[in-house]
Amino acid sequence: MQIQRLNLNLSVNIKFVETKQHKRSVCFVLPGLSRLNLGVQPWRYVVETAAQLYRLGHRVTILSESKPHALTGYNGVPVRSLRSVQQPFWRRNAELHKTIEVLKPDVLVWTLSLTDFLFQDYRAGGHQVQIGLLPYPLYAPRDLLRLGVKRWLTHWSFLHTHVLGALAPRWFLRLRAGQLGLHGYVTQTEITRWALYGVVQPCPVRVIRPGVDAAWLDTNAHVNGVRARLGLKHEDFVVLYFDSPAPLRGLPVLMDALERIHRQVPHLKLVAFNRRYLDEAHPTSESLETLVRQKDLTEVVRFVDGILEPEMLAEIARASDLTALPYELLPVDAPLTVLEALALRKPVLTSRLGALPELACLGRVYLAEPGDPDSVAQALLTAWHQERSADVVSPSGVVRGWEAVGAEWSAFLQSL
Repeated sequence: MQIQRLNLNLSVNIKFVETKQHKRSVCFVLPGLSRLNLGVQPWRYVVETAAQLYRLGHRVTILSESKPHALTGYNGVPVRSLRSVQQPFWRRNAELHKTIEVLKPDVLVWTLSLTDFLFQDYRAGGHQVQIGLLPYPLYAPRDLLRLGVKRWLTHWSFLHTHVLGALAPRWFLRLRAGQLGLHGYVTQTEITRWALYGVVQPCPVRVIRPGVDAAWLDTNAHVNGVRARLGLKHEDFVVLYFDSPAPLRGLPVLMDALERIHRQVPHLKLVAFNRRYLDEAHPTSESLETLVRQKDLTEVVRFVDGILEPEMLAEIARASDLTALPYELLPVDAPLTVLEALALRKPVLTSRLGALPELACLGRVYLAEPGDPDSVAQALLTAWHQERSADVVSPSGVVRGWEAVGAEWSAFLQSL
């Protein structure tokens, strides 16, 4: 039996002091930015925020590293490439300090993780306001121990930052927080703000959520013929997975759940995007196709390949009945895929993990335990029963575009 594949060309009670509003000179320090990861978090959040601030009249620069596929600019915002934008406390980064001295920004925004508290020093030596942008979840040790040591070792390149931050003693993180030289912090969700405030208090922490592309906010878009192009019927109950098939994103768990229930649910189908960005490739997708064969799901699962533009992704997503994103571990605090599904007013099945319940509760949500196929299967059955029988529409306007994100950042910067 051949797998069906399609390649389609389709806040804490603290406030920043308000001052007279004026345009700012802003410098974002963003490690790892390249043409290949431009569409994914946390890089997408920073470049879109920077572009919107530039549009609003602020003077904006991004600093990142020289590497293959490096950017020189994004929508009018210059990107300067340095050998490194890391600033370990035991060695001064002369190139970075010189660049900041030349730029003389009013505000310096460092993109960081909790692990960076252990060895970074953000005192740049000038008089600018320095803000830490933390776009990653703050895990407790129990969240990571659930995965087991074997998976730690297998996925160490992805997990090490989360593991080190979770296992670091909180007293030591609080000590280091007072030595970093930062004047405030920004997170993307409330749950992370509260967790971070427990480490950095009394330093203020503010939440500024991400946005989505205009394609996901278009209320006049049509889905005529989309199901037919995917080989689906009108009566099918279509579950959509449209994140990366990379490890720990939950697609194998979703396959296991489907194996348990697909014979109980007539016309249940899964459309899984092999979502890639430019030259990005996922060898994981080959093992997933093997998994589909092993579980006898070839009649249930369709893979959609290729690099798809947001308009095409949104068109397919509109034709689905349920978005399923059962993450085992979150790589970032606020995955854009969850917000994109909510923007389309689609119900979302996701995990009781990190900020996912906080984000998904903006619409209709079905929660499952992370990494638990039985829990995911039960959530799928519940969603199938409720979504078939109820004529319920999620509220509109719960997700915003990047312009609104830029406007909130602008107001924030002008309050410093």
